[in-house]
Amino acid sequence: NFFDKNIPLTKSDFDLVVGNPPWVSRRKQNDGFFEEWVSLNKEKRKNVLAPDKQIAHGFMWRVIDFLSEKGEACLLLPANVFLNSHTNLFQEYWLKSVTLERVINFSDLRFVLFNGAIHPCVAVLFSKKPCDDFEKKVRYESPKVDVRSQQGGPVYIREEDTSFLAMKDLLKAAQKRKASEIWKGRYWGTWYDSRLLSRLANMPKISDLSDRATKTQSNKRWIHGQGIQIAGSDKNKAWWNSEIPFLDSSKPYEISIPEKLPTAKEAGIPTLVHRPRTPKLFYGPKVLMTKGSQRVIYTSEDLIFKDTFTSFTALKKEDADNIRFLAAVFSSDVTQYYLFHSSSNLGIYRPQIFPEDMLAIPFFLPSDAPDPAKAKGIIKEVSQKMELFEKESILNNGFGQEEKAVSLRRELEPLIREYYDINVFESMLIEDTVKTLIPSATPSRTKTDIPTLRPIQQESIFVYSEVLCDVLAGYFGKKTIGENCKAPFSASIFHGYPYTIVQLEKVPRARKIRAGVNSEKMKEILHCLESILEEQVGSFTFCKNIKVFYDEALYIIKPSQYRFWLKTAALNDADEIMSAIVVAKEGEKI
Repeated sequence: NFFDKNIPLTKSDFDLVVGNPPWVSRRKQNDGFFEEWVSLNKEKRKNVLAPDKQIAHGFMWRVIDFLSEKGEACLLLPANVFLNSHTNLFQEYWLKSVTLERVINFSDLRFVLFNGAIHPCVAVLFSKKPCDDFEKKVRYESPKVDVRSQQGGPVYIREEDTSFLAMKDLLKAAQKRKASEIWKGRYWGTWYDSRLLSRLANMPKISDLSDRATKTQSNKRWIHGQGIQIAGSDKNKAWWNSEIPFLDSSKPYEISIPEKLPTAKEAGIPTLVHRPRTPKLFYGPKVLMTKGSQRVIYTSEDLIFKDTFTSFTALKKEDADNIRFLAAVFSSDVTQYYLFHSSSNLGIYRPQIFPEDMLAIPFFLPSDAPDPAKAKGIIKEVSQKMELFEKESILNNGFGQEEKAVSLRRELEPLIREYYDINVFESMLIEDTVKTLIPSATPSRTKTDIPTLRPIQQESIFVYSEVLCDVLAGYFGKKTIGENCKAPFSASIFHGYPYTIVQLEKVPRARKIRAGVNSEKMKEILHCLESILEEQVGSFTFCKNIKVFYDEALYIIKPSQYRFWLKTAALNDADEIMSAIVVAKEGEKI
C-alpha cells in the first residue's frame, strides 16, 4: 500500500513514476493506511490533501516523496481532481508544490476508451521541482471523439483542442475558488468563447439575490433550496396541511402547471419525513428546476414537492415578474451555453445541474442594467408572454404543452439575448454550442450521428467563408457584420476528403464565394495532406491545421468534419489571420 509508512521501498529518488491509482472517495473510502496518512499530515487540512476523501489526490501528493530532484510523474486520474469546485484549495497548494507540465483531458472519450466507464479521466504530467516561474504555460489538451477512435483507432489530438494555460491564471482562479472554470472553459471553448464567458462571469449572479432557505430571516429578495426529503433516518413531523397540492417531478410539465394537482394526502405523502424543509420555500412565486434535467417550471401556487426539485422562491408576491423572467433565463440557450462551458458536470460527467451551478448563473435586475428602463420593459414583455402561455396551457389541460413550450422558448430567446447585450458574434457561439457541441459531447462507441463529426457539406463551408470574410472585412473597416455592402475578400472552396481548402483573396470589388474546380491533381493533393498534417505516436495522432500565405492568397486547410467549419471556427480563424498579418507588418517595420 502506497500510504503505508513502512512501505518496503529501499529508495525514494525515482526518475519516473507512472501510475493509474485508485479513484475512491466519500463514503466508499475505507483505506486505513490512507486515512492514517491524512491524519499524520495535520499541517495540511483535509481539503488540501484529499478533498471529498478522494484517494487520487493523496497519490498526487504521495508521489512527490518518491521522485528524485529532477524526477517526473505521469498519472491517470479522475477528471474531478481539477474539474470540481471542491478542489480549489487542493489546486492552490499542489500547483505551488510541483511544476505542472501537461494535462490531457480524456473526458469526451470516456465511453470510447473505457467501455462502461463511470468516471472521465485526465492524464497529468508533472515534475517534483516546485514551479518558480508563474508565467509558465501548462499544455492542456482536450481530444474529442473521432470516427476512427470510436472504432478502436488512435486518439486524435488536434490544434483546436490544445491550449496553453498560464500558471499564474490557474493559481489566481484557485484562490478565487474558480479553478474548475478555467479547465472547463477550455475543454470545448475557444478563445472567442473565453471572452464571452469572461463577460458573463463578471456580471452579478443569482447568488447575489438568493439566500439558502433556512428558518432564519433572509435579507435577500429570494430564497432557494431543495424540496422535502421523505426517506432517511430522521422522523420529523410535517408542517403542511394534508390538503396542500403536491407536485410530482415525474409529470412532464413544461414552464407551467396546466392542471389541478393531487393533494399531499392523495399522493400518499407521509406526515413524518426525514427533511421537511422550511415552509416559506413552498409559498409564493417560484421557479422549480429538476435535478436530472434542465426542465423548468414557474408557479405562484402554494404547494409541496420532493428534493428532486430545487426551488428559487420570491419572498414577496410583487416579485412575480422577475421570477417569471428567471424561469425564462433558466430555459434559455444563453444559460445552456454558460453552464456547458463552466459547470464541472455538464458535457463531462452527468447531464445534471447542481444548486451551486444555478447560483453561479449570471443574473441581474433592471436597477443594475446599463439601461434600466429598457431592461424593465424586456422583463415585463417576457412575463406577459409566459403568463399567456400559462393561461392557454390550463385552458387546453396541458394538451400540446411540450411543443408550445419549445415555441415559447424560441420566441423569448431574442429578448433574453437583448437583456444580456449578446451581439451577433456571441449569438453564433451560443448557437454552435447548443445545436452542435452539446449533442456531440461524450458519445458512446456505437453512436453514429455525432453532429461535430458529420461530413462537411458545401453549404456549410460557404457559411463559414461568408462569416470569415465578413469579420476580416470588419477588421479592415469596410463593413460590420450583417451589412449588405462591398467587402475586400473573396473565397474559393476546394471541397475534398479528408481535408478541405479555402482559398482567400483580397479583392477591390464585391465579394464572391465560389466552389473551386477540383481537378484530379487537387484531389490528389487533398488526399496527400493526411500524411503531411497527421503524425502518429503510439496510440495518439497529433494533427495540424495550417494556413499558408502564398503570393496574393491565403490557403486555409482543415479536416472535412463539421465542427471545423462552424461559425465559431470562422470567428477564431479570422482573429488568428489578423494576428499573423499584424505580426508580419510589425516585422516589416523592424
